[in-house]
Amino acid sequence: MRNTFRGCAPRTARVLLSRLHSQSVLRFSLVTLLIIAVLSVATPYAYAQVLSHQKISDTDGGFTGTLDDDDRFGSSVASLGDLDGDTVTDLLVGASFDDDGGTDRGAVWILFLNSNGTVKSHQKISDTDGGFTGTLDDGDNFGTAVASLGDLDGDTVGDILVGAYHDDDGGNNRGAVWILFLNSNGTVKSHQKISDTDGGFTGTLDDVDEFGTSVASLGDLDGDTVTDLVDPDTVKRNPSLVSPKRPASRHPPLFLDNHLI
Repeated sequence: MRNTFRGCAPRTARVLLSRLHSQSVLRFSLVTLLIIAVLSVATPYAYAQVLSHQKISDTDGGFTGTLDDDDRFGSSVASLGDLDGDTVTDLLVGASFDDDGGTDRGAVWILFLNSNGTVKSHQKISDTDGGFTGTLDDGDNFGTAVASLGDLDGDTVGDILVGAYHDDDGGNNRGAVWILFLNSNGTVKSHQKISDTDGGFTGTLDDVDEFGTSVASLGDLDGDTVTDLVDPDTVKRNPSLVSPKRPASRHPPLFLDNHLI
């Protein structure tokens, strides 16, 4: 399979994360690592070719976690950087229909990788696992979206952001995001929920806004040395969030304070 990358330097290695869904029984989505080499050509375009790959699934890649039918492992993915300090990048993988604790409450998996892309070890975070003490309800779909926040609390360990777009704080499917402060083994040290009723968020969310459908770190947008957040999908589906007729509190970026730590 070929693809083109405009403006890429010749012989540059890139890593592509892709997710695939089963056509019949959605037991899991597959996380595939594709090692891409960009080949030299005589045109302004460079052509990419897959040199090798590593699949991670219920039966492949050294992954020993338990996946059930319709967990949808791989529904979201993010790079964590080197969480455990072994010089190899680790992964964060969502399984937003996991049933730990109740139907479709969701989960995320931290995968500690070997340099060949196989799984060295893992840590699940869910309603019943990983030291997470937040409250998840049936159908919250925790793990819908995931992102790395870097070291938000200054303990030298990376932290993560997890969307739960069907959370019902304040009303039906208004959504929520969770900031998880991690230990180096991938368990949760502490957490902070941000929703219509929690975390100091004063923006207005309506029913079915599905806040947390997507999440991303903005870095330090306001110059206070603390990472800030955005949910671009909520803005895309609700343009009024950025309308100049709306109060400033409805603008989409979330500026975080150190009191969250």
